[in-house]
Amino acid sequence: MNNENMNQTADTLTDQEKGDTLKLLWAMAWAKAQANPDTHRVIVETNEADPSAPENDFGRYYMVDGSEGESSIDHAGQWVVIRVDTVTSPFEVHRPNFASAHGYSDNQTQLACRCENPNNVTRWARLMIDAGRVVDIYADCY
Repeated sequence: MNNENMNQTADTLTDQEKGDTLKLLWAMAWAKAQANPDTHRVIVETNEADPSAPENDFGRYYMVDGSEGESSIDHAGQWVVIRVDTVTSPFEVHRPNFASAHGYSDNQTQLACRCENPNNVTRWARLMIDAGRVVDIYADCY
């Protein structure tokens, strides 16, 4: 089936069918990433525009990363949801002591949320899908 036929099929799906399909895609990609956290991550593409890249075909997307070791992220055993765009705050750092102690910057370019409980990541994905914000989900290699 070529992309044109797939797009026509997707256009004929009801919102419920689209949501069910995205939840199935989440389950498959999430299982693959959990089985191989050092080599795979889940990409959640949204219908939101990335203001820093107006020509970007994918729009704003989120990466769900995990690691068994400390090679990929700072905190082993946690999953991180990262919003991937380069929107920076025009405001200066207001808490320089906190920033230097925790490596935090008020104008940091990638917003991230760490989760110790993987069920919280699934809950986040389902809320995104139910809100109609997700257009595609897949597992990707580093």
